[in-house]
Amino acid sequence: MPGKSLTNWQLSAENGEAGSDDYARVTFSLKHAGGTGIGLGRPAEPSNVVPTRDAADPTRVVVEWSDQATDERWYEVSDSTLRQIKKVPPNSTSFTWTGLPAEKQCFQVRAVNLVGPSAWTPVRATAECV
Repeated sequence: MPGKSLTNWQLSAENGEAGSDDYARVTFSLKHAGGTGIGLGRPAEPSNVVPTRDAADPTRVVVEWSDQATDERWYEVSDSTLRQIKKVPPNSTSFTWTGLPAEKQCFQVRAVNLVGPSAWTPVRATAECV
């Protein structure tokens, strides 16, 4: 359910033959910590990713985003052009990437907790690229 977190779910299946002492029961239980993310306690995906290239130093890009998660342990910022990832502390809303080539770079961000990562933010036409 969007915006909701499943905290306890149980499924049972039983089989018993009439006139027989044979009987089978299977029970599956799923429990996890609640959270606002998508999928079993994962953190919410960041939003509004905006990279800005430094005019004085074109090898430096500041990547900013909106923190939507309340349970992240860290963030990962990806330069999807170079296929490199940097780890950033929780509750961060920016990261300065240095030493980049001066050509076009595209960036994505995701939140990570002990359950797993959120989805990567999408790369649209030009908003996440500089």
